[in-house]
Amino acid sequence: MKAVFDIKNIKGAIGSLQNAIIQSDNEAHKYLVISVKDGAMYLGIINDFFGVNHRVDIIDGKSGKICVDGKKFLSLMKHSVGKCTISDDSNCLNIVMESSHYKIGAITYEEYESEVGLFRLLKIPEGGKTINFDTNYLKYKISCIAHCLSKDISIPVLGNIYFDDKTMLACDAGYGASTEVRSSINGVMLNQYALHCIRNTETKNISIASHENNVYGVTDDMIFVCFGLDMSYPVSDIKRLISVFHEQKFKMKFSFSPESVINSLSRLISVADKDEDVSIKIDGSSMELAISTISEGMEDVNIDGDANMNILVDGKVFGRILNGFSGDVTWYSDGENAVQFLSDGETIQFFNGLKRD
Repeated sequence: MKAVFDIKNIKGAIGSLQNAIIQSDNEAHKYLVISVKDGAMYLGIINDFFGVNHRVDIIDGKSGKICVDGKKFLSLMKHSVGKCTISDDSNCLNIVMESSHYKIGAITYEEYESEVGLFRLLKIPEGGKTINFDTNYLKYKISCIAHCLSKDISIPVLGNIYFDDKTMLACDAGYGASTEVRSSINGVMLNQYALHCIRNTETKNISIASHENNVYGVTDDMIFVCFGLDMSYPVSDIKRLISVFHEQKFKMKFSFSPESVINSLSRLISVADKDEDVSIKIDGSSMELAISTISEGMEDVNIDGDANMNILVDGKVFGRILNGFSGDVTWYSDGENAVQFLSDGETIQFFNGLKRD
């Protein structure tokens, strides 16, 4: 196996590949599969939950496969520039650059495949429904709701984005969001590894497909697969909340510019104590945001409507919520202890359990 390539062609793939390398009892999960065929090089990583394979243009090459320590190889490429030549040797990969020469320990693909049989699944199966997205549009939609993804590893399903017909859902049990999408795709989830790949790809289009319990993503230079996703996503609970939003007549409703509130929050957070909540007082046509511990600060924002409410929010999280909107926002509420809904007509954010001041 041999490949000659410009290192800049690898740069876009490094992030998603590194992200897929996990700590595991399976030693094989640390390996990067490097294969050369049909005039291109492919870099692949796989774990129990996810696999990704990137296509990289090369200057010259000789077909073959080898598996190397992924962190070492990718870190070396991250800090290198110019032309690079790699070739397999006895139990190692030779790496030659303009003024550098490295050897990294390697195993054969046959040894690797005996430990990680899932690598064969890094291709789109026949059957199943495929939906095509403009990549920038999908990135934007993910950004609208991604702040609601849970980081609690004891409930991994809440770290996934769920597609339900023409909506995308995210929920961490405290905060949730739903945003409309142009394409209809039902019962499909994307895990954190897939979302990382989508955020980092620079291709114009991406296809999402599902087959059995696996979800696939394909671009011009990449394929990824989410393996055996837990389909116990609480979609019915989220849909029930959204139906409440659409059907209920709220006691209070007022509109405001999210940009003005985001700017106010940024100033307050800059002087607040660590983890300090922000008080939001709605009185008539005014929204007052304040902190009042060691430091003090107050911001006043005009709103369109008439309401009366006094609550506390996590200022950083509330700022991320408001960043998920593209236009003026309407806040719907039945009081401090009720579920709070914010919407710009396309994206709905909702949260509960806010404390009284």
